[in-house]
Amino acid sequence: MSGAVSMILFYLFLDVANGETTSTVEFTFQAVRLTLGGVIVGLLFGFVVSIWMKRIIRDHTLSIVITIIGSYLSFYLCEFTWLKFGGVAAVVIQGLYLAAVVKRKIYPESEQALDTVWSTMAFSGMTVLFVLVGVIAGV
Repeated sequence: MSGAVSMILFYLFLDVANGETTSTVEFTFQAVRLTLGGVIVGLLFGFVVSIWMKRIIRDHTLSIVITIIGSYLSFYLCEFTWLKFGGVAAVVIQGLYLAAVVKRKIYPESEQALDTVWSTMAFSGMTVLFVLVGVIAGV
């Protein structure tokens, strides 16, 4: 969740630095729009993915692909369309929703496969992030 808050604060202060946000009211409106927009999109995609995943019977690969596509689409919709919501917040909320709702309604084998894939993706992403930070900071 701290990543979502960090990205929202980054976008807010970037707007201030570029002169796009000039008043406190506008700053507050942008903060609420980024946050609530991401939450709404995350809940919407979480609901759609949960409905889709409840219909899957013992297909680990399809479960994994659906969660990846749902996460990517929610992030893309928030970040790169006219909406301009908090994409990281949408993905975090979607993940929390799926963990709360879908986890107890899928097969244990699918749950284990999902956990393995997402843990590997998280580890790989953090590794790449810290290597890039080390390379950039070392220059």
